[in-house]
Amino acid sequence: MRPALDSAEAAKALEFMISLKDYAPAGTLSYTWTESATAFQQGDVGIEIIFPDWTAAMIDPKESKVVGKWAYAPIPGTGHVASGGYAWAVNGYSKKQKEAMQFAYWATSKEVQMDLAPAGATLSRASVMTDPGLNANYPHLAV
Repeated sequence: MRPALDSAEAAKALEFMISLKDYAPAGTLSYTWTESATAFQQGDVGIEIIFPDWTAAMIDPKESKVVGKWAYAPIPGTGHVASGGYAWAVNGYSKKQKEAMQFAYWATSKEVQMDLAPAGATLSRASVMTDPGLNANYPHLAV
């Protein structure tokens, strides 16, 4: 249960994140996942490691003060965007593996992903996230 920083870049990124603490709202270090994401959604913090399950709330003008003012970006020191966290899998003991795979193929198809994007769904296709039409309305996808 100890963090492993196995590169100079990761250590530097951590030091940078720690240096931002003085600019964060009081109590930030004890925030839960929900409190942290809500603070970002309300514009109280400027940087957040967040997964796409919050996208729908971030793009809803009834809930969010940051609509159109944010985007996913690489996590400092990693070069990777934290847009994962979900996976499609088929249980090896399932008696309907073929049907489950058909559903996974359908749910991750470009057509379905294009329909789900405006709702803030978690997307899995780069071709959808880089679609010029979607990017015009949802600039956070382009990153």
